[in-house]
Amino acid sequence: MQKIALEEHFGLPELPQYYAVGQFGFRKADADDLNHRLQEFDDLRLKAMEEGGISKQILRHSGPGIQAAQTVKQAVSDAKRINDFLAAQVRRHPDKFGGFATVPLQSPEDAADELNSWHRTNN
Repeated sequence: MQKIALEEHFGLPELPQYYAVGQFGFRKADADDLNHRLQEFDDLRLKAMEEGGISKQILRHSGPGIQAAQTVKQAVSDAKRINDFLAAQVRRHPDKFGGFATVPLQSPEDAADELNSWHRTNN
């Protein structure tokens, strides 16, 4: 039997404004550790999965997410970067990871385009 963990979070290292846990009142050491874990896709994450009996993680970008973008243009651009990053991690470990696309809901048309792009790339 497989155990699949849904909505496991990750963070893109170059876009910490969308997930940096330091802004939520964590102590600095705890925030630094959690931020590191959100960015890590190999040793720590795979070990934790094994220890928990998790066969696969379905990943999603952590909050507050792309909704925190200051402009539609930034949201569209950053959503693509986040999705490209996630797709690369899934390709590296396809038996361990799957993912949910990040879509820029600030622009429904662009959100649909990004979702279609994600679907074409990952199926």
